Amino acid sequence: MSLENISSYFPAGWENINLTETIVLDSPGMYDFSNKVYVWKGVGDVVPLWICANDITVMNFVINNDLGQNGIKITNCSPEGDNCAVSGPNNLKLISCIGISNSDFLVITPRSGKNYSIDNCVFFSKTGKGINLNNVYDFEIKDSIIVSAQDAIISNGKTSGSVVNNTFYINPQNSILSTQNINAWTINSNTTNQFSSRQVASTQSRDVSLNISIGLGFLILVIIIAVILYFIFRKKT
Repeated sequence: MSLENISSYFPAGWENINLTETIVLDSPGMYDFSNKVYVWKGVGDVVPLWICANDITVMNFVINNDLGQNGIKITNCSPEGDNCAVSGPNNLKLISCIGISNSDFLVITPRSGKNYSIDNCVFFSKTGKGINLNNVYDFEIKDSIIVSAQDAIISNGKTSGSVVNNTFYINPQNSILSTQNINAWTINSNTTNQFSSRQVASTQSRDVSLNISIGLGFLILVIIIAVILYFIFRKKT
């Protein structure tokens, strides 16, 4: 399998939405973001999607944070750093989520969280890790793709879980899972491929090509208008 442009995984026909403020999920429920591709346009090191409550399922969240830092953060506090729960959040699912970030895509910093599931997702970190995981028990990732310049998943603190049937694009010196507690993990049926600088360039060239196309289109429009005006004034004289 070759992955030259992760943008090709963005659903065709979905509306591009410029996002300038963090989407905060602080109540239990199922959140389906179908038919929207969010493009981060905010200022500063701000995370597009922030999850800080128990019993949340996120489906079809698509984010292009090509120039920003992280894509999704899961933690026990609000973005302002207050309203911190004494434990959790627990029982969280990410299903069919796709995204690009400049640094670690998914950052998980709960207080003793448990029961997390990542299913059929595509995460692309241009300079960092796919998933930065801290203090989570029973973490599962399956049927997903992670492209990362560093380790695909880094596990800190007391963690446990499974990594099954995924595809990883990483450098030879990096790992699918970097952890000091490897005996608490199950790692089966994964495929590893070479991370390529072309994959990074492809996300940038898409925007460059778009800008060139818009510029050429505007130039052609100006020329057509000039020609029409020329013949109109020539006919009058």
